Amino acid sequence: MTIESKDIITKMLTGNGKYPGDPQASSIWQYLNKMTGKKMFAFFMDENYNDIYVSPYVTSPILLWDRDGLTVAGEDFLKENKK
Repeated sequence: MTIESKDIITKMLTGNGKYPGDPQASSIWQYLNKMTGKKMFAFFMDENYNDIYVSPYVTSPILLWDRDGLTVAGEDFLKENKK
């Protein structure tokens, strides 16, 4: 699933990969959309996240969270997007 909302991603990162009421994702990513240049987010519900590396619309994918926990990039994202 691809989304633009930093608020949803923040909730998922602080909720250990879960948005309230939804099942846990397997990974959460940030990337740049090649068509628009916008920062976007993707999360995968299974371990098959290779699409992020082969999609013609994705550039510079960064893993923010997986089932091992927050990455350094994920921690940085939360610091930058504190409310």
